[in-house]
Amino acid sequence: MKKGTVTEKSQLTRSKILQAALDLFRENGFINTTMRNIAEKGEVALGSAYYYFKTKDEIVLAYYSETQQ
Repeated sequence: MKKGTVTEKSQLTRSKILQAALDLFRENGFINTTMRNIAEKGEVALGSAYYYFKTKDEIVLAYYSETQQ
């Protein structure tokens, strides 16, 4: 596999993190949601959450990007 190639598994992991974050933002608000909360709800390691999204702001930007497509 070439570097930078997106696998189906990585797309699934990214989607799980994004959906978990959006659910938590709705439930608890953006400020009260932590990356640890997001990782736990998404059932991924905290390091994985940070691998896909460095900050909560990146998650929001990814959501905006996806909704624009």
